[in-house]
This record gives sequence, C-alpha cells and structure tokens, in this order.
Amino acid sequence: EITAGKAFDHYFSITGNDEAKLRKVQDWMSSEHDAPFLAFVKTKGGHWPYTITRWLDPEDACDGHDHSFNVGYYGIKEVGEKSGFEVENAAAWQRMVWEVDSNERSLRHRIAHYDAAVRETDALIGNLIEQMRASGLLEETIVVVTSDHGESFGEHGYLQHGPRVDEPVMHVPLLIRLPKFHPAYNPNQRVDALVRVIDIMPTILDAVGISIPEGVEGLSLMGQIRGVPEEPRWAYGESGRAFMGLDPERHLPGVAGKHRMVRTEEWKLVHVPTADGGKDWLFDLRADPAERVNVAARHPTKLAELRARLVPVLAADRQHTEDQSLSREQIETLRGLGYMD
Repeated sequence: EITAGKAFDHYFSITGNDEAKLRKVQDWMSSEHDAPFLAFVKTKGGHWPYTITRWLDPEDACDGHDHSFNVGYYGIKEVGEKSGFEVENAAAWQRMVWEVDSNERSLRHRIAHYDAAVRETDALIGNLIEQMRASGLLEETIVVVTSDHGESFGEHGYLQHGPRVDEPVMHVPLLIRLPKFHPAYNPNQRVDALVRVIDIMPTILDAVGISIPEGVEGLSLMGQIRGVPEEPRWAYGESGRAFMGLDPERHLPGVAGKHRMVRTEEWKLVHVPTADGGKDWLFDLRADPAERVNVAARHPTKLAELRARLVPVLAADRQHTEDQSLSREQIETLRGLGYMD
C-alpha cells in the first residue's frame, strides 16, 4: 500500500481485490467511533494487467482479439516488506513499457480494457458512497477522490507510467464532495484552474477549521471552491528514480537525475538530464495539448521564467548530481524577470 501503514491507527491490505477492500472499509466506517475519523483507501484501479471485462462496450467484445498485451513480466521485484520495488530485469521492463502495439486494433482493445477497469473502480466507489448515503454517514463526511498517476498508451512512445512526465500520466482527476451543511457546499461546481495533489491536505484542514501547519507546500482550495479569485498556481512533477537508465531515448548511461516538469495552466517545461547538464522542452498547452512541438527557442522569456522555478527544486535534491550552474545570459534573463538580485 502507498502508506505502508505509517501514521494510521488501523491499517489493512487486501491485495488485488478492490471489492473486498471497499467492503471492509464500509464495515469499519459503520462501526462505532469515539471521534471523527480519516479513512485513506487506495484501490488498484486501472493498473496493468488490464483484465476487467464486465464494463466492456459491445463493440469492444473480446472475441477475436489478441490479449498478449496482458502477458509478460514487469522485470521488477519487491524490496523488503512494504518497501516498494526495484528493477531486477531491465530488458523485461523495457519490453513491457517501450514496445508499443504496432497493431492499432490491438492498442484500441488494450485501451478498452483499461477504460473498463476505470469504470469498475468508479462503480465500486459509487457503491461505497451510496452505502454511506443510506446510513447517513455521507452527510457527515468530506469525500475526496483522486489518483496518483494516469496511464500512457503510446502517445509519447511508451506504455503505462513511471519514466516520464507527459500529461497522460501527470493529469489526474480531483473530486471533492462537501457535506450539505458545509458553508461552501456547492453541488456540480467545477473549478477550471490548475490544482495539485499537494493541495488536498491543506484543503481538508481548511474545510474542517484546522489551522494549516507552517511549511506545508500545498495551498487550500477552499478559496477557489467559494469562488474567491486568487493568483494562478504552478505545479511540479518528476518521474520515478527507479526508471533512470531504462529510458532508451532520453536517459544516458552514467547520468543521474529524473525527468522533471514545471507547468502553469498554459505552459509546461520538461527538463531531461543529459551528459552536458540537461535539455529543456517547452510546450504551449493551449495550442498544443498533446505536447508535440517544443517551442523553447520561440519563447526564451517563458522558458527562463519556468526554469527559474525548477532551479531551486533541483538544488534541494541531495541525490541530484547534475551541474546546475547558469550561463551569464540565463542569469541576466532571470534578473530581468525579478527572480534574482
């Protein structure tokens, strides 16, 4: 589990069975509690292998389809109890992730299975919420639904998730449902703004009237939920360190570091480590949401603005060994933007 049981009074794991897990969560929430509770529930969701068939549309029926996309080996092994995974067989992992279906029909069917897995998760969560509604618990509870990553299906030359920071993997849903008695309750409201998963914790604290501790990086979303204008946010993301050296197109042997991204609502910078310090890709997401065209050369000021956001993050990474020195031109650009004295 994502928490490995840390910081929770009660922890249980039911591997690979979301339905049984959510039944246990319902039983636990229905039991007597002496104080308000927080329940964190992690489902398997749409992870590979994509075996769900229950929610396939009729045109996506499995008859006549090759399901070899569900066969294989990740090339990873578990490292200690509740300690995560590491790559054991790089060749197997690369075959699993980088060999994108050349047959469009097979790729479409793989995606149909993934969509079915997402619908399965939606149905299970919906069932839990309906049980909470029937018991009266829903109107006493803040419900948050989100994901730790999306899934890639060859849009950028690879499958699944982990090694890169493009939008199919980084852009995830965030649903927040407040009880009807809450002053900010506003059903069917959609906040059309960039938000981050690090904003969830301060949002919950703010919603229940608890002061947000100093040093918390996220910002409460309650102002946006109430319709209060605020300064636009910027988001940061990075790939997993375990994938370094396994990306056949980007990472070079002996180069430490991870793919990094900084984005606003309109712009996104992707920084990739190379032997000479790194390469930058700048995308105009309004004109190019698929992230196909690198416009860094056309927008040096915007590139420098986002790069300035990234520099302190890289410098703070103790394991990061790339040379982060700036050229005189970069320093002057940042100074002109007000990011340096």
